Amino acid sequence: MKQYMVIETFFPGCKDSAYERFHANGRMLPEGLAYLNSWLEKDGYRCFQLMERKIPHCSNYGRRGGRIW
Repeated sequence: MKQYMVIETFFPGCKDSAYERFHANGRMLPEGLAYLNSWLEKDGYRCFQLMERKIPHCSNYGRRGGRIW
């Protein structure tokens, strides 16, 4: 299984709404992608997430409507 590092950077003023959405809806991961671990930079504006792809033949994970999630 492949592992990926997802780096999410929050725009100024958007961090709180992103956390509200996470608490309301969970991680919202595509099927076959599993969360392993995550950590934040000290200021909390960049999140590093370690993910694992459980279905090896799929390559579109992380894409929703043409955007990286």
